[in-house]
Amino acid sequence: RFNPKFAYAKKSLVDKTIGDPVCALVSRHITRGLGNKIGGRIKLSPAAMEATHDIDFVLWCMEPAKPIRVYSQSAYGAMKDITGLEDAQWTMITLDNGT
Repeated sequence: RFNPKFAYAKKSLVDKTIGDPVCALVSRHITRGLGNKIGGRIKLSPAAMEATHDIDFVLWCMEPAKPIRVYSQSAYGAMKDITGLEDAQWTMITLDNGT
């Protein structure tokens, strides 16, 4: 929210510069080093920790719509043997306006 690029995206949605959204996609990729650092601090996967920021941004952009359904799934990979946590996660959030 405090990054000027994110604020510009929100402004463009509010003033309809880019029209009405029908969906949003956020993809985040982090290094194993950062994954180890995050996984060593808390028992949430790096994917879950980082998704918090992405979900907050998308819900802020989509205001006043509210989430009505959430589905999330994760997968193990290289990090399982190191931290015991998932490597990847995808989440689908359905909003009350159909987005």
